[in-house]
Amino acid sequence: MTILEMKHISKAFGANKVLDDIHFTVEEGEIHALLGENGAGKSTLMNILTGVIPADAGMITFLGKKYPTPTIAQMEAAGIAFVHQELNVINDLTVSDNIFLCRELRNKLGILKNKEQIARTKQLFESLGVDIDPTAMVSSLKTSEKQLLEICRALYVDAKLLILDEPTTALSNAEIDHLFEILRSLKAQGKSFIFISHKMPEIFAIADRYTVLRNGEFVSSGDIKDATPHGITSDMVGKTYVDADVYQPRALGETVLELHNFSGTGFHKINLTARRGEIIAFTGLAGCGSSELMQTMFGALPIEGGYMKVGDQKMNGRIAKFMKKGVAMLPANRKENSVVPDMTILENFYLAEHAISRNKPMIRKKDELARYEQQKQALNVKAESPELGIGSLSGGNQQKVFLARWLNTGADVLLFDNPTQGVDVGAKAEIYKLILGFAEQGKTVIINTLEIPEIQKVADRCIVFYEGAIVKTFAHSEVNEHDVMLYSTNAIAAQGEE
Repeated sequence: MTILEMKHISKAFGANKVLDDIHFTVEEGEIHALLGENGAGKSTLMNILTGVIPADAGMITFLGKKYPTPTIAQMEAAGIAFVHQELNVINDLTVSDNIFLCRELRNKLGILKNKEQIARTKQLFESLGVDIDPTAMVSSLKTSEKQLLEICRALYVDAKLLILDEPTTALSNAEIDHLFEILRSLKAQGKSFIFISHKMPEIFAIADRYTVLRNGEFVSSGDIKDATPHGITSDMVGKTYVDADVYQPRALGETVLELHNFSGTGFHKINLTARRGEIIAFTGLAGCGSSELMQTMFGALPIEGGYMKVGDQKMNGRIAKFMKKGVAMLPANRKENSVVPDMTILENFYLAEHAISRNKPMIRKKDELARYEQQKQALNVKAESPELGIGSLSGGNQQKVFLARWLNTGADVLLFDNPTQGVDVGAKAEIYKLILGFAEQGKTVIINTLEIPEIQKVADRCIVFYEGAIVKTFAHSEVNEHDVMLYSTNAIAAQGEE
């Protein structure tokens, strides 16, 4: 029996159409995988279903009732629960308090029935095979236990349809197996699930049916038993048209960077060498460990095992030590980790150089202006005056100022985490040319990006990560979206290929 039907769903934000005439159905007692690359429209579709945002067109029917403009309260009351990737538990409350949050059991005097809440929570957990102490503080739980707590909270209110958004991102293999056992048990009881994931082995292990969205449009739907990882990956990626390639091969120099069994938060036993003048791209799904690796290579996160060498020196300690050895990093979140909003463009520019030149505490503005003008010309920064606030610049020009910030330190190893995030197409093209120019000058550049066309434009090698480990290395000529996605999602393992 069909319990959910979404027909002709469309949504636009201004001129940007994010969903176009989408059809989506879920059957009773099934696990339905909702698939697509980042930006495909999955989250928007689920936000419309749960009443977070309204659709511009279309109709939702759930359990036989039509919802032309659903609200959050209506859909929760109807029996739809959304377990987000970003967990919504309250760490400062107990487990049972979280289960009964906003629906507490009270006596006639309004006094909380704490013992009864604990007893009911224990009963709920026992019925699901969940081993969590109802009296424990949520702050003491592991991530996997918090994930189960969220699911249990949804089941307590008798949700008929649960939306699970990347539920296994932070789970170990054993924890994933346990979660899947619970999902199968609930499915047998008639519960339905929308399972959002990029991981092919999980999809083929747990889902009954699938639907693929791409660029806000419906692409395909069917039974998992009739599909293949290659086929679904092709539907997700589609035929991508890449602009004229700006990549130019170049002669590479000696090895300047070495990682040996390098381990840290979110990654383990990474072995890698990089040469002078080389551009290497890291890629993989969000949470694959490549961003954390890059942060550890800059001293922002601690080294937990193995070693990193720059030249002939093993690296350790805080960020300043890495900077003095010529390592620079452009972080992913520009607003949080690069921009100093109360400073001028010039002050943002010379900030890093003065952080490692404490023996020269006095700032000679004339010298700084000369260096700024030199970098401004080299990077084509469009700014009227260096005395203006950094916020007066576009995202692309801000990013160029931060590139100039690190070049001003004389760094030879450049780590760029999503360097074109939040910049327009024109600025992206300029940044690609700058990256190639840095390599021509003999600098070693490592970028971390989810954009395969970006890798095709600049990288000599592409290193694919999955769950904190390197699973594949592609030469420049071998990089294509389909194959990179196969390894990023571990679809190779799902179909038993080596």
